[in-house]
Amino acid sequence: MPLLRLIYIGILFLAVIFFVQAQQFRGAISPRDIGPAAFPQGIAGLIVVLGTIGLIAGWRTTPKVPWSDVALPLAVGAVASVAMWLATLFGFFTVLPFALFVGLWASGSRQWVAVTAFSLLVPLFAWLIFVRLLGLPLMTI
Repeated sequence: MPLLRLIYIGILFLAVIFFVQAQQFRGAISPRDIGPAAFPQGIAGLIVVLGTIGLIAGWRTTPKVPWSDVALPLAVGAVASVAMWLATLFGFFTVLPFALFVGLWASGSRQWVAVTAFSLLVPLFAWLIFVRLLGLPLMTI
């Protein structure tokens, strides 16, 4: 089965989950109110309709994409997820330099001095702007 079909099926599956979860929202307050579940359910329904149309329209013409072309985006997404989780444990400014370094290295940059400088200077610059200049402490432990 081509990878694009699997992606369509995964999106349809997530849209159905989104629709079912939106049913747990409270009901309408007044008879003229449509309630808070109407918008997310409408979006989920639209995703299901458009995803089904795309799946049917591209059934015969869907190109086969090798898994190796998808591995890098999945790896970067996994690294970003791990970085967000580690930031909750160790703090944003502790994890950001390592996450930037790994992300730049995974995307193909091999200029070690530039990657290291960027990975160290961006968090420092963000800290100076938010914490020192604006007085908005970013959550750290």
